[in-house]
Amino acid sequence: MNAFEDYHAERSRQRMSQEAVDQAFESVSGSSSQAAKGSAGGAGGVGGLVGGDGLVGKLKKEREDEGGLRGGVGRGGGAEKMAMKDEHATHAGGEGGGKDEGVEEGDNDNADDASGLASGKSGRNGGKLMELYEVQLLVCVLIGLDILFSTLEFVMSYNVTSLSLVPLNLQVGLLRVVQSFTGFTLFFFILELLVLVGTYGGDFFLHVGYLTDLIIVAVCAYGEVDGWGKEVRVLGFVRFWRVVRLVNSLLAGVRDEHADTKAVLKSSQVRVKEVLLEKSRLTSSLTRSAEVRKRLEAMLRGYKDEVETLSEALKIAAVDVAEAAQMQMMMEEEEEEGEEVEGEEYFEGGKEKEKGNTIVVNEDGTFEKR
Repeated sequence: MNAFEDYHAERSRQRMSQEAVDQAFESVSGSSSQAAKGSAGGAGGVGGLVGGDGLVGKLKKEREDEGGLRGGVGRGGGAEKMAMKDEHATHAGGEGGGKDEGVEEGDNDNADDASGLASGKSGRNGGKLMELYEVQLLVCVLIGLDILFSTLEFVMSYNVTSLSLVPLNLQVGLLRVVQSFTGFTLFFFILELLVLVGTYGGDFFLHVGYLTDLIIVAVCAYGEVDGWGKEVRVLGFVRFWRVVRLVNSLLAGVRDEHADTKAVLKSSQVRVKEVLLEKSRLTSSLTRSAEVRKRLEAMLRGYKDEVETLSEALKIAAVDVAEAAQMQMMMEEEEEEGEEVEGEEYFEGGKEKEKGNTIVVNEDGTFEKR
């Protein structure tokens, strides 16, 4: 840093010396003009200025010192640059290691987030699948069949006398089918409830219907494991709230479709009104256009009549002008002929005839020329 400060100080001294040299050259130019007239002192001043001990010599010396200073500064700056490069390399290495660790941690976090999103997405898809109308209809049908088959199994287990007419082998086979079907329905109900719990989480237990289903299915599963509880399967009729919900959803869908139809009908009515307004506007515009056309036709007919009248007037005026011109020409010809006759009478034989003027005085004092 000291080398840089020395360099800047040297540069300031150089600028000051350069300004002094410029002023000296200006004074030298003035003195040289005086020396051309015979001033010897000015020439001596110039010699002293250009000499080794003058300002020019000092300037050369300062430039040499500046070159050496620049070399020292360059060497010092090179060393400082090398040191800074080493520091940057060390810092970059540290940052590179940190970045690698950060990238690995970020990849792990991204992988965890991706797995969480995938699981959440799969859960939502499962919940949507279970809430479909077709699936809910299937659940309602299975609930009804489960109640029916459970009742049939209960009757067959207690050897009701009404079944005495049925062969024993058929009763055993039918009982196995009923037990297999009830086991399948129970497994399906458990799977459905697990999917709903995974989808809705704690909100599942806040729903009264789902909570009732969970209690009934849990009791039925416990009875199947413990070997009792065929009668409790009949409590499945409580789960017919799903039928009510299914009907309500159907009604809501119908209402939505009806609302959509009404909205479409309203939009169609609005469109019809707009079309009618457009039709009335176009009709009025057409009527105005017809009226304007009639007025234009009337104006054209009037202009045509005026043009015909003007053309006839022009023809009449042209005929009158031609006749007047012809009469004028005839009068001019007659006047010319009269002048020729008078000239011949006045200049007969090339001699002018002298006429005497006789003045007659009447009795009343008047006179006339004859």
